[in-house]
Amino acid sequence: MAYTRAEILNKCAEEFEYESTFYQSEVINYRGVTSDTKELYNEIVAEFILNNLDEFVMGIEQIRRETTYKTKSHTGDKIPDDKRMEEKIAVEMFNMSQKQGVVFDNIGKIIDYQTPLKNVIKDETGKIDLLAYDGKILRILELKKPDSTETMLRCVLEGFTYMQTIKDKEKFLTDFELPVDTEIVACPFVFAHGEQWNEMNENRPRLKELMKKLNSKPYFIDNEYRIERKIMELNKILDYAIMKNETTQNPDIKSGYKINENTYSNYLENECFEKFVDDMKSNHKIAYKMYGEGSGNELEIRKGRNGVLYPPKMASFGSSSRMIYNLMKDVDGFLFEKQLPTTVGGIANLDGFMETDSKYLFVEAKCREPYSAKTNEYEWKYEKLYEYITKSTKTNLECEIIGDKAKDKKMKVRFKVNNEVIEHFDVKQMICHLLGVATAFLKGEFDMKNIEFIYLLFNPKLIEIEDEKAKSEIYKIYTETCEECSSLDFKNLFEVIIEFLKMKYKMGDNITTSLLVDNFSFRLSDQNNMSKN
Repeated sequence: MAYTRAEILNKCAEEFEYESTFYQSEVINYRGVTSDTKELYNEIVAEFILNNLDEFVMGIEQIRRETTYKTKSHTGDKIPDDKRMEEKIAVEMFNMSQKQGVVFDNIGKIIDYQTPLKNVIKDETGKIDLLAYDGKILRILELKKPDSTETMLRCVLEGFTYMQTIKDKEKFLTDFELPVDTEIVACPFVFAHGEQWNEMNENRPRLKELMKKLNSKPYFIDNEYRIERKIMELNKILDYAIMKNETTQNPDIKSGYKINENTYSNYLENECFEKFVDDMKSNHKIAYKMYGEGSGNELEIRKGRNGVLYPPKMASFGSSSRMIYNLMKDVDGFLFEKQLPTTVGGIANLDGFMETDSKYLFVEAKCREPYSAKTNEYEWKYEKLYEYITKSTKTNLECEIIGDKAKDKKMKVRFKVNNEVIEHFDVKQMICHLLGVATAFLKGEFDMKNIEFIYLLFNPKLIEIEDEKAKSEIYKIYTETCEECSSLDFKNLFEVIIEFLKMKYKMGDNITTSLLVDNFSFRLSDQNNMSKN
């Protein structure tokens, strides 16, 4: 049933009599909007707390634990099973810090888990999920498992209540051998793309004002236990902008993929994605086969760490595969997911390929990728190639290798042009693609025709982005990516790669390098001019 605004406020007042357990109230986890004012239930609850903030803070019963807060049995040796997922995650992260020396980004080292707060059994309070210390701040982390349906408001209030429950904070800090002037803050600690993540990406001004008043700073964790302080990354903002653009232009396109009781707003709605796949299966059978059998598993539900399920990649509004498919699905002879061995090691996975009477067309598509964090660590198998490229006078690309092969599993590489570091354009992947194309021609797998390589880069300037600050940054990165792409002479780089393959692997002795290079051309394209050409 739907409640009115007055009914939600009445429920808050009824449950507010005992502030120490207010976070456990059912109304805290209500989802939906009021029947009369169409406000989010959680926003009304947050407003109620803001209007009674002093009473809430001062009303939380404080407890002084006579025995130590630091439990000797917390060694991390006993890891709970999946039925106690939050405890399992907490112990695993504790072990990473205490047994492997991991210092987590943004929060520091985990120093305890399931920290007790009760002094006697009858005390009405819970346990702190995790304690993290970065040398300055001790964070009380209120952890929620990946598929938790509890609201961010519940997470905020629970963590803050636990912090406020500690009567003797000096004893608390001393028990963990920390300086007595250490700042203590309570932080929601939730998984990216879960319910709480989605809430923080929505328009919830009262929740965010309450979090600011309580100094509640959220941290987001992924399935590899990497931690991010940002509420919304640029790639997600772009996802939502694309989603809004598409759903506004076409009311048949809907967002909100539901799985494991989580809703992913930057993905196509389940039924909408099913129709998308059914249309592909019926009208574009070759594409369906390629995406279904390709290396990216684009059409399948994904399984992450701890068995958490995620929507199919191609259901994302920011999917590069979905972008190129929608642009090229009606072009006769155009193929998707083209794979080419690179000789040096691995497979070049291109997003598009087509053969005409006069040329071969190779396409790499990028949508949200330039706005995501990138690694600069690569396999050592590319070392000789990168050294060869750097030494060549025919290309302006420099591959600066950092690391010790005897000690480091992977090498770090900085790609530069005219001594300027390439920040956004994926040089490593482009080299792999050119390796794949060159290998195929040197092995005689293709006839001697023109070679056109198209780099399809989504242009964010062609859609509306509401967040002005994010829009400015996205435009900046897009412009810089285009400039980086234009700064590279791909024809010359292609020539150097051909020379390396011939020299190192004795390939294509009967193929004239200059003929291949003369046939090669590179073009930067976006979603508008790609469809026109």
